[in-house]
Order: sequence, then structure tokens, then C-alpha cells
Amino acid sequence: MLDTDKPFVIEADASKWATEAVLCQHGIDGEWHPCGYLSKSLLPTERNYEIYDWELLAIMRALMEWRHYLMGERYKVVILSDHKNLTYFQMAQKLNQRQARWSLFLSEFDLSLVHVPGKLLMQVDALSQQSNKCEDEDNDNEDVILLPE
Repeated sequence: MLDTDKPFVIEADASKWATEAVLCQHGIDGEWHPCGYLSKSLLPTERNYEIYDWELLAIMRALMEWRHYLMGERYKVVILSDHKNLTYFQMAQKLNQRQARWSLFLSEFDLSLVHVPGKLLMQVDALSQQSNKCEDEDNDNEDVILLPE
């Protein structure tokens, strides 16, 4: 059960099809337990983003989804990500317009971004598994058009 008097941890990840996140809290047994799951497909334009933008988009979507729990929280919200380069956004130097907008939104939260090896983010990784898609499948711009002679 969700308890707003306890700190939150967000596990966030992205694949080439979707962004995923899990909101977790410590249970009475001392273990981390999920309070919420989020998985959202990438739009065709978002599939053109660089990998670090996918990963940041996963965090953005999680914060937007659960902001009513996280805004004004007395504890720092810990975000676990397997993408180490995201720490760049905490000391932003040169950002594009989208990244600058996201950075401004992130500044509304008391966050701690922690890099964790991907193999340790099992819950969020399970959300990105797609049984109906082949890993090598990427059909963008591969249509062949036959013109009449």
C-alpha cells in the first residue's frame, strides 16, 4: 500500500518501442515493493530520439504520472537508471530546446539520479519485453514501392 510518509524510488528505463517505470517504496519487511507501473509506447517521432533522450523521457513520463505523490515530498526522490550519461542533465551545459524544457521540469522535484547496472533493474526491464515483436524488427523507411514500367 502506498504511504506518502515514506520515501519513493523510481526505476526508469527505455527500449526502442516504449518507456517504462516502476514506483517503489520500502515495505514493513524492509524490501522495496512496487506501488505503480508505467509503460507507454514511443510515438514515431520519439523513436528518432537519441538513446539518452529516450531514457530521460522515461523519467519525465514517470514524474508526470506520479507528480501528485512526489511534489513537495519531504524525502528526496531517488531515480534509478541504467544510463550513466543522464547525470549530464544535472550539470547541464548545452541542451537542445526539448532537453532544456525537460531540465526545467526536473528542477521542480528534489531528485537524486543514481546509475544502476541494467541487470539490477529487473522489474522495469520486464515491462519492456515484447513477445509480439522481434528484437531486430525495425521497419522504418524500408517499404519498397514498385512503379509500373
